[in-house]
Amino acid sequence: MKKIRKLFEGGDFAAASNALDIFLKENPNDTEALLLKGKTLCKLKKYEDALIFLLNAFEKQKTPETEGELGACYYYLKKYNDAQIHLIS
Repeated sequence: MKKIRKLFEGGDFAAASNALDIFLKENPNDTEALLLKGKTLCKLKKYEDALIFLLNAFEKQKTPETEGELGACYYYLKKYNDAQIHLIS
């Protein structure tokens, strides 16, 4: 995950996304990887795909970070009521 996070932080979102696909095949319930995959897909403007990973991460670990990322994704999808629920709570 350390190398993947470095790709993400360096702005190489396509490479990070590909690496996360491989990582998640072996670790499908890794909350950190699910969250990072959602964040990566948001950076690539693939919001519908990102939502799946962010919802999965949020179901596994309801933290302010997962909720905020989920709310932001809903906002980008123009689902403002859903965004408001997660961004205000």
